[in-house]
Amino acid sequence: MHNDTIKSLSEKSERLVVAWNNTIKPIVSEYVREQATTLQRIRENIETLINKPGKPAEKDLCAFHARNLELLKSLNPNLKSKTEIKDFLNTLKAGLMMDADNLDSIITDSYTNGLGYTEKASLGSKILRKAGDFLFYIENAPLQINNGIAKFRKKQPKPLKERSHNIYYRDIVKGFLINEYILFSLKSVSEVQKKLTHLAHNLFQLEGQIINDNYNTENVKVNPLVIDDINEDIENINDFFKGYKSEFISHLKKSGTTEFPGFYIRFRKKRNVRNIFSQAEETCKQWDSTLYALYEGWRFREELYTFISTIKNQRSEVLNLYTEKLKKTIHPVIAQKRTYLEQLIKQVPEPDLTNNAMLKHFFTSELYKLHKEGNTQSAVGNFSKTGLEIEKLLQKTEVDVNKALEKMSARSGVVRSPDYMNGIDKSDIYFFSPSEFINYKCIPPFFKSIKLSSDNFKEQFQKIIAEFSDFDQIIDFSLDTAISMVNTQSNQEETILMFKEGMKRSLNILDRTTLIGDDILHMRDNDLEGFYVEFIENIKSLDNNDRILSIYSSLIKLKAIEESKNKRGKIFGGLSQVAKSVGSFIKRQYTMLIDSYYSIRKKLKLDKAPVFVSSEISNYLADINTRIYKLPVIYRYLFENAPVKEINLFLSRRKELEKIETALKDWKSGNYAATLVIGENGCGKTSLLQHYIKTIKGSDKIYYYTIHRFYHSEKDFYTLMQDLFDNENLKTEKDVLQHLELLKGNQIIILDGLERAFIRKPGGFECLQKLLSFIVSTNNMALWVCSVSLHACNYLNKTVSIKENFDYMVELNTLDADEVRNIILKRHRLSGYVVHYDDEQNMTPDNKKAKDRQIQLEKEFFMQLNRFSGSNISLSLYFWLESISKFTDKDLFIKKFSTPDFTFLETLSSEKIYTLLLIVLHGKISVDIHASVCNQSTGKSLKVLTILKEDSILILKGNNYMLNGILYRHVIQLLKSKNLIH
Repeated sequence: MHNDTIKSLSEKSERLVVAWNNTIKPIVSEYVREQATTLQRIRENIETLINKPGKPAEKDLCAFHARNLELLKSLNPNLKSKTEIKDFLNTLKAGLMMDADNLDSIITDSYTNGLGYTEKASLGSKILRKAGDFLFYIENAPLQINNGIAKFRKKQPKPLKERSHNIYYRDIVKGFLINEYILFSLKSVSEVQKKLTHLAHNLFQLEGQIINDNYNTENVKVNPLVIDDINEDIENINDFFKGYKSEFISHLKKSGTTEFPGFYIRFRKKRNVRNIFSQAEETCKQWDSTLYALYEGWRFREELYTFISTIKNQRSEVLNLYTEKLKKTIHPVIAQKRTYLEQLIKQVPEPDLTNNAMLKHFFTSELYKLHKEGNTQSAVGNFSKTGLEIEKLLQKTEVDVNKALEKMSARSGVVRSPDYMNGIDKSDIYFFSPSEFINYKCIPPFFKSIKLSSDNFKEQFQKIIAEFSDFDQIIDFSLDTAISMVNTQSNQEETILMFKEGMKRSLNILDRTTLIGDDILHMRDNDLEGFYVEFIENIKSLDNNDRILSIYSSLIKLKAIEESKNKRGKIFGGLSQVAKSVGSFIKRQYTMLIDSYYSIRKKLKLDKAPVFVSSEISNYLADINTRIYKLPVIYRYLFENAPVKEINLFLSRRKELEKIETALKDWKSGNYAATLVIGENGCGKTSLLQHYIKTIKGSDKIYYYTIHRFYHSEKDFYTLMQDLFDNENLKTEKDVLQHLELLKGNQIIILDGLERAFIRKPGGFECLQKLLSFIVSTNNMALWVCSVSLHACNYLNKTVSIKENFDYMVELNTLDADEVRNIILKRHRLSGYVVHYDDEQNMTPDNKKAKDRQIQLEKEFFMQLNRFSGSNISLSLYFWLESISKFTDKDLFIKKFSTPDFTFLETLSSEKIYTLLLIVLHGKISVDIHASVCNQSTGKSLKVLTILKEDSILILKGNNYMLNGILYRHVIQLLKSKNLIH
């Protein structure tokens, strides 16, 4: 064997390996340098955070996570596809194989038997070697025999055949050198990768520790980033051939022998080339997946805590603005009002040191000051502005959260209990959308809580606005009431006591408002702060791979369930709707059948009317009036059955007012526009007209007259004109016309109460007919606006066709439950009392449930009340008073509304029923008018009216008898059942 051939091939192979090292080492070194540089910068970022004195500010934390996120993204780790890795390995393979292809394929060399290099071979190798030796001896046996014979003959022996072998150099390089080189390189690169991953994971865990300690960095120590041993692993690649040289030389020496034949070399070459590159592919994929999983987890955390920092900054901004705006708005106004009330109470004269004149002067002067200096509307405007700003602030929370969420990656990978040191397979990585994930797990409960807080704030703040909207009116009404009591010569002590109680209730309102304001401020700490903390903690909990995967599974399951529900819902929804429609139809038909049955029984008198003892009825009605009379004076004044004087107390009827305005515009255009306002007694006709007078714009001259007494003859027409224009000289139609002609500008004449411009008897319509003719003939001089009760209008339309004389009909339509509620509660708020609705259920002490229950009871009460009273405001106010079960200094309690049963009215005599008809038509009636209409003596009329009064069916006011308000709806039903009205 020529050692120089083996040596030459060994040296040539070593140079080849050095060339490979010079190619691979820079690539690995550059990779390590990039990784180490990024990790070093992350370490420096952590160290910068630790070295900051005190606890880091939120902006510093946000910058810290944003910086880490930026550094991680600079690495741009991507999960490579199978094709990408194969392309890389194919390139590497092609380069190595190309180097091998340039080598000699087969080199023949001598082979010497019995060399020491085979002594340490395995048993199999020794047997193969011996077999080769044996074959060589067999091959040379004939020649040796001939040489033996020649020697015996003393002839020259022939030389034996020299033993040689083929060195399959190219195949050995491809099948063994490249295989071992790649294996060695993979081990070195894996060690490098493990150490880099270890360094990165240490930093990842260090950051996690800082986060878990709530960024308390006092005891945190950051060790230097050591990469020397990593560089040593790279340099170890140089030692490959040194360690493999002896084995490689052995392959060369044994090549082509029975111990290491050519066919076996070619077989091992194919297998090794295939296996080594498959192994390289698996190793590359595993470390690629491992690095990707590590960086994805880290990147997700940085995005998560950047998002959290943004939310914390938003929280700070929202809470600070919330507190600042409220403190500048509520408390200064409350303090100002409280000082004013306390001074006003102190200034009230003592009863024994004053008289009615002095009291009237005091109350009148204070009322003047209140009107002059009142700034409630500006305060309410500021409150409304602040409330709107805070509502927008809370609403903006959702926008800001969604905006911050948009910055998160659309796709992220996660591994359950990852072991970065041992590598992670691609199949272990699960992908999810962080934004969708947070939207599913964290945001819905947070947004729901913020919405509840916003609604709660809005509700509470509206209470404050409502209280302050009416606050000066409460004081105003107390002053007005005190002045009225002085004018009626009421007891001075009682008047002063009433006023002081009103002021104390106003102070109670301020106390309640202060508590509401404190609750709204505390909402910042108790609710909003808590919601943010819970939201942030929920987000923090996502920094856990196992938890994320668990929620991820829930998300997938929920989506599947929702999709299934939607499909079932479409099927069953249609069936349910059909079933509801059929059920509703059957229920309506059944109700109509039952109603018809009882209606027929009632008309045929098959049901016996209940018999009531007159004294019991009278006592019952009298008891109601007594209980109402016991209510505080100011409360009875507020709910007095009289036209609304305060503009702010007039609510609704917007469409009706617009119709009168339209009539005025039409009249000014030269058209006929006489207007008739129609509505039940007590529905607010007078209040509507008086409100119209107070709010009308322009310089139009208005003549307003309420017809209190009866006008029925032609002579009464002139008396009516004298009363209307306050001119006793108007004794003929010519006088009235001349008076109208002398008036300058546009004239609006309002006559309130045409139901008293006639009486139901022959000749009782002369005044009304004269008036209607006059209205038609003087349209060019004045716009006539008249009002008449609904049932009187129906009667007059059948008798004198009253509607034909008017071009505009303004009908006071039925109010809904909310409008009735607003009218009543507006008056109630002016009293300063807190209303409670009696509840038959035993409610739990849960404030939220109790509050909701009160809202439900209030809604039920007004629905029942409005169902009974319709659009009759007076009746609604009356039954509100009747429903008061008790009251204290601060609170007022309302019992459940129940429709009263006054079927005893059906037992009244026809004479009494006819009397009730007259009162419904005219609103009230005197003894003289009753006697005139009934064509009987005044004594007999007095008797009938007195009996009805004693039974509390009628009420006597001055010389006129009026219907007890509580019986109005039942009397109307009675008259309709008798076919007396329609």
